[in-house]
Amino acid sequence: MTDPKTTLAQANPHAIVLEGHDDALIGIVWLPGQTRPVALYDDTLLAESILDQNPDWSMDDAYDWIDANVPIGVNAPAVIEVMADADELDDFICWS
Repeated sequence: MTDPKTTLAQANPHAIVLEGHDDALIGIVWLPGQTRPVALYDDTLLAESILDQNPDWSMDDAYDWIDANVPIGVNAPAVIEVMADADELDDFICWS
């Protein structure tokens, strides 16, 4: 099985990856309006990777880094929040 970084490099050589955070790269994704896939990162794994590199930071600091440093636009990576179970969805979705 090929790792996501290798697959991404073949499918979209212009895709932006977050160097030093390969452990948080969980796959590739095709976003609406884009013709090539981009890197897909798990936000929790990314925050933990940032904390490994900055042990004096808090989890809030790590998420602030993500907000400030993950690029946006064409070829930019996507960062997702993986929810543990359906109960967590109720905190974010208003069911009607």
